[in-house]
Amino acid sequence: MGRHGVSNHTSAATLRPASSVDRVLQPDRPMLVRVVVRFLRSAAVLSAVLAVVPPAGAAPRPAPLAVRSARVPTDSTDAALARQIDAILRPLADSGRFSGVVLVAQGGRVRFERAYGLASVELGVPNTPATRFRLHSITKQFTAAAVLQLVARRRVALDAPVHAYLPELPSAWRGVTVHQLLTHTSGIPDVEDVWADSLITRGGARLLENLARVAPALAGVAPSAAPGATWRYNNFGYDLLACVVERASGRPFAEYLAAEVFGPAGMTDAGVDARAEGGGYVASAVVPRLASGYNGGPVQLQGAAPRSFAQPGAGSVYATARDLWRYDQALTRGLVVPAAEQRVGVERAFRLSARGAYGYGWIVTRAAADTAAYFLHHSGGNNGYVSEYARYPREGAAIVVLANRNVAEPEALRGAISALLFGDRYPMPRRP
Repeated sequence: MGRHGVSNHTSAATLRPASSVDRVLQPDRPMLVRVVVRFLRSAAVLSAVLAVVPPAGAAPRPAPLAVRSARVPTDSTDAALARQIDAILRPLADSGRFSGVVLVAQGGRVRFERAYGLASVELGVPNTPATRFRLHSITKQFTAAAVLQLVARRRVALDAPVHAYLPELPSAWRGVTVHQLLTHTSGIPDVEDVWADSLITRGGARLLENLARVAPALAGVAPSAAPGATWRYNNFGYDLLACVVERASGRPFAEYLAAEVFGPAGMTDAGVDARAEGGGYVASAVVPRLASGYNGGPVQLQGAAPRSFAQPGAGSVYATARDLWRYDQALTRGLVVPAAEQRVGVERAFRLSARGAYGYGWIVTRAAADTAAYFLHHSGGNNGYVSEYARYPREGAAIVVLANRNVAEPEALRGAISALLFGDRYPMPRRP
């Protein structure tokens, strides 16, 4: 983790799919395993969940795609699903290992939505379905959506060099395209700390002002890899995409998201976490109904200092679980991103890997047994908050896990719920 709560990912893979983003599953999380063992009644579903959480000390393994023997539970009513999900979540909440909101939707309606734990431990305020959470890297989906809107409007071209929109960047980066920034294959070093330090200390009416300030410091920075050759998760790349949105649209990034993404999607509780003084990004916003973030276990709980405003394109958005479901519905209807542009992101991910890879703001993973089916997801997590949002286009389903405790395991919870809904149809990603 870098300074100011900005996560710096240094692992690289040669065009390998990513199985986890901001916050990879840790091998020393026995609590979740014990709870799932106790409360998941199907041994087949249990095997799917355990595939996500390696035993203590286990070496990382690649994501499995083999078909397993899990079966979808025979009782598929909403009440039965609620009992099964609550049986997983309630013990975690009671032990202080989960605090947040979980939402499951399918067929155009919400099947499960429940809040657990406290939004403010100090004040004893409980989480509710209306509680907002910082999403951190799920933000990348909205940044990608803004870029794809501008692609559809012919203001941005995916295969154009980023230099066409941001000539302030070093000349050594001229070969980098918009597509490569979207897929973390640009080869640009993740200099997020340089970007964040400048934004925190000096602010700016627009992100382009911050880019102009940091450009001299970046002038001599060489690429860490040739463009398109290597996959390396890069927060700074998505902050550059936010700058592309500003330059191509002529509007501040936060204003653009509010008007063109959140508004059309009906995301009435979503926003960009930045307090503007004189139009500048100077600090985190004061947001009603926003959960406080906490680090550490129940015994050594620590309040987290927010810094998400300093990574606007990579991690600045806050929202409710219901907001993400509304966004999911808007994507299904093509209201935010046209269907053609959505397909491009999926198709290009499969070009990187036939099994699935990083698309445009999504990790795209092919179904275990059905090559026509896939699911998209993204995690977020840094300094007190962790989250997971997954959508299953063929089934018309979405799973949202938002938590304000950094010890929660949202990807594992999403995997457990996915197994309850779909059995072994979709693989359980492990960290690369």
